[in-house]
Amino acid sequence: VRPVMAVGLVLVALGYVLLANLSGNKAWLPLLFAFMATAGTACGVIVYTRAVNSWFERHRGLALGVAIAGTSVFALFVPPILGWAIGAHGASGGYYV
Repeated sequence: VRPVMAVGLVLVALGYVLLANLSGNKAWLPLLFAFMATAGTACGVIVYTRAVNSWFERHRGLALGVAIAGTSVFALFVPPILGWAIGAHGASGGYYV
């Protein structure tokens, strides 16, 4: 599971860098979003819950709860940070963050 997740994270990061550097030619946008959606499946909830299930035997439910709660905590704290980055550096800066 870890190699799949690592490759997925690198590909999604590459997709964000490509989005940040996308020039006026928007014809690549649908292809880039399809690439990111495909790469994102390699680092989604199914992959990391599989990793948690294989790592924990005792207290597996607690470990899964903490892992899944991480996405909610991320959704709570990241929008203000992205708002600042976009305000200070534009959309490209937001993609880099």
